[in-house]
Amino acid sequence: VEKTANKTTANPGEEITYTITVTNIGNVDLTGVTLEDVFTKGEEKLPLTLKGYDEPFTLTVEEKTKTFTATYVVPDKTAPGTVYKNVITATGNGKSDSDEVTVKVNEAPGIDVEKTADKTTANPGETITYTITVTNTGNVDLTDVTLTDVFSQGDQDLTDELTLEGYDGPFTLAVGGEPKTFTASYVVPATTVPGTVYKNVITATTENCVSDLEQVTVKVNIAPGIDVEKTADKQT
Repeated sequence: VEKTANKTTANPGEEITYTITVTNIGNVDLTGVTLEDVFTKGEEKLPLTLKGYDEPFTLTVEEKTKTFTATYVVPDKTAPGTVYKNVITATGNGKSDSDEVTVKVNEAPGIDVEKTADKTTANPGETITYTITVTNTGNVDLTDVTLTDVFSQGDQDLTDELTLEGYDGPFTLAVGGEPKTFTASYVVPATTVPGTVYKNVITATTENCVSDLEQVTVKVNIAPGIDVEKTADKQT
């Protein structure tokens, strides 16, 4: 019996495909051939289904081989260095053979940044509130996470006018930890021309050499307004 995997290392979220080939290497038919598949992660035994195998089978000299497959998706957040070991044993006519294959989980840092605005259009004088959420999507802690926020109105850079509240420098995001959330707000000047577009691009970068960015835009509405005042030079 031979067992192979389509990879020797895998990232969280990836699928491992195992192939099991049972061969009759003798000169008589093998009857009642059984397969025992033991799949483990460290000391933990995991379920793995052999597709096509549901009961003992016969393997004739002429047929020679039978092939089965099994798949396993590495769970998200699986720690790097985790080893999945798979041992297959085939038994028939009092003879047996085993084969083992291992797959090791890689370090797979990942980060996701999302930015939203509380409105897609705004009137002059209104406040736009932005929310930035940064999440560790990998299987290792992220260190020295930095945020770069570029805020512009057309070709005009307004970055200095937008402050990320709660962000004062690089931070760490642990695996499985809560996302970090920051906010920023901007008041649209009263005389802003209708159709003006405010564009905001946030980029999150880590010492682990991963980064992500998100862009959000808000367009200024047509907002006609008029005010009239009448006064008299005396009340009586």
